Amino acid sequence: MQVKTKQRGVAAARIGAVLTLATAGLVAVGTPAFAATTISPTTGPVGTVITVTDSGTNFTGATRVQFQWKSAGNTACSATALTPTPPSASDPTTQTGGVIEVPAANIKVTSSSVLDVTVPTSLTLLGNPSQITADYFVCTYNAAGTTLQNASDAVFTLNGNLVPSATSGPTGGGNTITATAIGKVFNTGTVYVQFQDNTGCTTTYSAVSSTIIAVPTANVKILNGTPPTNKLSIAVPAGVVNAGGFTTEDWYICVYSGNTAGNANSPLIAGSGVQYTVGPVPTISTVSPTTGPAEGGTTITVTGTNIPTGGVGMTATLGGEPLTNIVVAANNLSFTATVPAHAAGGPFALSVTTTGGTVTKPAVFSYTNGITVTPKNSPNTRNQGTDLDITGVGFSALDFSGNSSGGLTPDNAKAHVYLVRGAYNPAAGTSPTVKTNGQVAECLDVTVVDDNELICTLYTAGTGFAGANSTRALTGCTVASGSAAVVGSATTTACTFSASDVGMAVTGTGIPTGTSILSFTDSTHVTLSKNTTAAVTAMTLNTNRVISDAATTAGSTTLGTSAAAAFNAGDVGRAISGPGIPNGTRIVSVSAGVPTLSNAATATATTPTLTLHSGIPIPNGTYTVTVVSNGTVGAQLTAGYSQTIISSGSTFTVADYLMAMN
Repeated sequence: MQVKTKQRGVAAARIGAVLTLATAGLVAVGTPAFAATTISPTTGPVGTVITVTDSGTNFTGATRVQFQWKSAGNTACSATALTPTPPSASDPTTQTGGVIEVPAANIKVTSSSVLDVTVPTSLTLLGNPSQITADYFVCTYNAAGTTLQNASDAVFTLNGNLVPSATSGPTGGGNTITATAIGKVFNTGTVYVQFQDNTGCTTTYSAVSSTIIAVPTANVKILNGTPPTNKLSIAVPAGVVNAGGFTTEDWYICVYSGNTAGNANSPLIAGSGVQYTVGPVPTISTVSPTTGPAEGGTTITVTGTNIPTGGVGMTATLGGEPLTNIVVAANNLSFTATVPAHAAGGPFALSVTTTGGTVTKPAVFSYTNGITVTPKNSPNTRNQGTDLDITGVGFSALDFSGNSSGGLTPDNAKAHVYLVRGAYNPAAGTSPTVKTNGQVAECLDVTVVDDNELICTLYTAGTGFAGANSTRALTGCTVASGSAAVVGSATTTACTFSASDVGMAVTGTGIPTGTSILSFTDSTHVTLSKNTTAAVTAMTLNTNRVISDAATTAGSTTLGTSAAAAFNAGDVGRAISGPGIPNGTRIVSVSAGVPTLSNAATATATTPTLTLHSGIPIPNGTYTVTVVSNGTVGAQLTAGYSQTIISSGSTFTVADYLMAMN
C-alpha cells in the first residue's frame, strides 16, 4: 500500500498555535532610539483595525505605514521605507521580500501619537502558503519615507487559518464541509474556493488543473449572516480524488477574494494549514459471529474492502459504542475487534469510519442478556452461603428490594437472582399460580455494585435464612401408603405449597424420619424424599427456627436442651449453626428431644443462639443462575420484563463432593 506524503515546510508545527506578542523596545537599524511604539491588537486577520500608539508626537496626516515581514535575519523596521514586494518563499527576507504598503485610505491619524491602521487584504501568510500565521513589523514613516517615526518594536501576527469541520473525506467528493477562519475575512458576498494538491495555497487564485480544483461558486455559501463573516460551507467537488495509486491523498483548501488566475486582485484571504485527506470509502460485507453476551468481550471478524493498513485512521462502532482491539488483516480485506458492553437487544448496526468516510451496515449483531457467575460451583454440604460475583449489563435499573426480606418472598414483583434447573420459565403452568419452570433456590442479600456487576449469597445447603420459630401445619394433604406423592385438597387452602418449600423437613404419622420435600410440581402437588409407611392425611412442614435454650459443651457432639427447645425426628439431617458449632454440622439423630451433632462443639455455652436450618441440601446437579426483573408468575407478559439467558457463563454446579469453590 502506498501513502502519499508531501513537503509541509513549517506549517505542521504551527497549526493551532496561539501567539501572544509583546514589544521589546528594539533599536532601529542605523538610527537613534525613538520613543517606544505599541499596537493593539497584536494579532488578527486582514481587515483588522490596529491602533498604533507612539509615546512621542511623530504622526502627521501624511504618515506612511508599511508591514515588513519579520524573519530570523532581521529584528527591526528598515530605517527608510522599502519598495513594496509581496512575500516570496524563494526570497524570505524583510529587506527584499514581504513588504506591504498600506493604502492611505487604510490609515487614520487621530492624534500626533495615535493612528488607526486597517490591515490590507494584500497582506498574506508568508511566502510558504501552507503557513497559518505570519509576523510583520508595523513601520511608520514620514510622507517621503525617509524617516522612521517609531522605534521599530511593534509586531503584528497575521492570522488567516481556515479550519475545516472535517480533515478527511471520500475520494471524488460529494460531501459538504464547513470551514471557519480565525477572523472575519470574508468581506464580500462572493468568495472563490480551490482545493490545491501541492505544498500549500498559492498567494493568488490559480489556473485550474488536475491538481487545482475550483469549487463552483453555487457550492460555496458564506455563513453567519451578512459579510464580513468567518465561516463557509463548501461542497467538495468531484475532482478532489486520490490518484496515482496512492491509498490517500492530501489537498489544501484555499479561499480567494477574486477568481482571476495570478492576479494580485485575487489574493488568498484564508487557507487551511492542515491538509484535507481523501481516500476510498470502506465497505462491509460480513460480520461474524452475529450474537454475543450483553457484557461484551466477543471477538468479531468483519470482512470488506478499503480497510486501511494497520487500521490507521480507522474507527468502528457497534450499536453506537466503539469497538476495541482492532486488528487489520495483512490483505486489508478484514479486521477483528472486541465488542463493547451494551444493553441486550438488537440486531444493531456496525459503522466503520476511515479517511474515505463512514459506511454503516444495519442489523448485524445482537446482544443476548447473558451473565458470568463466579464461582461456578458450591458444595451442598457447606452450611454457610456462597458469595456469587455476577457480571452482566443493566443491573442498576433493577429493584432488588424485595430480596431484603431474607428470601421469604421469592415470587414477588421485585427483581431476583434465581438458581434454576434448566431454562427459567415464569409462565403459568398446570396451575395458574405456579411457574412452568421456576427457581430451585434464590441468591439472597443482593448488592448492586454498578450497572455491570452485582453480588449475592447462595445457600446450597438450605434456604440460609432464619425464619420465625415456627412450623406450618398442612391439613387436607393426602399421601398413599408407600408413596411419595403429596396431593392437596382442591377445596381447602390449608395444604398449599410454593417452590421455596423444596428442602424443608416434613413430619407426621406415617412419614419416615429425615423426610423432606424433594420437588415441587404446583401449589397442591409436591414429592417427598422418602415413601410413606402408612397413609397420610396431615403433616407438618418445619421451617427454620432459632434455638435460644440449647447448651453446648466443648468437645461434645450432644446438645443439652430444655423442654421448649426439644428437637424431633424431623430435624435429622438438618443443618445447625451458631457459636461453637463447626461449619457444616448437621443433626445426625434425635433421642428424647436431644440431638446428636455430626461435629463436636468447639466451645461451651449455656444459652448460645443457634439456627436450625431447613438444611435439606439442593440436590446435586448442574443449574443456571438467572437474573429476572420480576419474580411473579406470568411476569414475562409485563412491560419491561427481562431475564438472563442460559450460557456457559451462567451455569452453576452443586455437588456434595465439592471441597473447594473456583
